[in-house]
Amino acid sequence: FLRALQICDVPEFRTGQSCKKPKVVASTIIFESSPECTWKTRRWFHPDAVLGECVDQIGDTKLHPPTKRNNWDSHGTRKSGYGYHEDYSKYEADVLTPMSMAGQYPLWLPSEIRIEIGGG
Repeated sequence: FLRALQICDVPEFRTGQSCKKPKVVASTIIFESSPECTWKTRRWFHPDAVLGECVDQIGDTKLHPPTKRNNWDSHGTRKSGYGYHEDYSKYEADVLTPMSMAGQYPLWLPSEIRIEIGGG
């Protein structure tokens, strides 16, 4: 999986993404001690990969304006309507529309990558 991401053209990882869903979640077979002992009905959902330009402190905040959070300006969970559980209704209306930036979404904190988009 990781080698394929390095050498193949993965549409989700092309530059200029919206950052709405920057994570690719892989699925693998579970082996118990040897390749002959596989679980036919169970799968692991790892490894995962995230587009770097959508990660907080790496991506460009001019292209992806910050969102509103519950605790502090730059930390804490996203507020309802500002990206919490993929609901961007208030973010689009309050942040993107005044800036004429439809289709762009905020950068992701490491904890959000794990919790919000395919983690667990």
